[in-house]
Amino acid sequence: MAALLFWLMALALLIQGSQCSLGDIQVGCKSWEKKENGVCCNECHPGNHLVERCGLRPADLCKPCEPGTFTVNPLDNRCYPCNECIGAQVHVKSCTARADTVCRCIEGYHCENSECSRCQKNNQTTSKPLDNDSTEVPVDQVISRPPENTWTIFPVLIVGAILMTIFITFFIAAAVIIKKRGKKAKMQNPQFPIVRTPTDDPRTLIAIECSFHEAQQEQGTSTESLISK
Repeated sequence: MAALLFWLMALALLIQGSQCSLGDIQVGCKSWEKKENGVCCNECHPGNHLVERCGLRPADLCKPCEPGTFTVNPLDNRCYPCNECIGAQVHVKSCTARADTVCRCIEGYHCENSECSRCQKNNQTTSKPLDNDSTEVPVDQVISRPPENTWTIFPVLIVGAILMTIFITFFIAAAVIIKKRGKKAKMQNPQFPIVRTPTDDPRTLIAIECSFHEAQQEQGTSTESLISK
């Protein structure tokens, strides 16, 4: 009997924990199913984010969003910062744990999307929104670019000129080097008659003796010519 009473009290606490509220926000898990070691949450109360999928108490599985944050998904594991109405936006409804801030545009402007996160001037042909972090460019300022498969000839001409300059420079340098090497080789090997030093070789001695006799014969012939005269 005591055990049954204990289980009834525990069940009452679970139900009370899941139904407790924070202001107009109910805290905890809205829909859950029993498991062997506790319960698993299928849906949090609106304005609550999921803390743990399964646990002992449904009230501990979901927690309400902090002030300045909200969530619309019953199984989101986090809350999102509330938006602010800026620029041409006018504040309509404050942010709550269950819904984001509601804004509208001032007269002469209209909402650009369903959330009205941006305002655009009426009869404006540009896609530039009126907010501070916009990076979009007006249509009349968009510069069209050529198709991706179009090959510009200007870079080809530049590359060709560079390659031609390198080739001509290399050719001139090679010609100068070859010319200098030729002059150096001529200076090292001058074309002079080779004078050999007499040696004891018999052939050298015979050549010297023949040269001596020829000189004497020429001298004798010259003397005889003078005598005959």
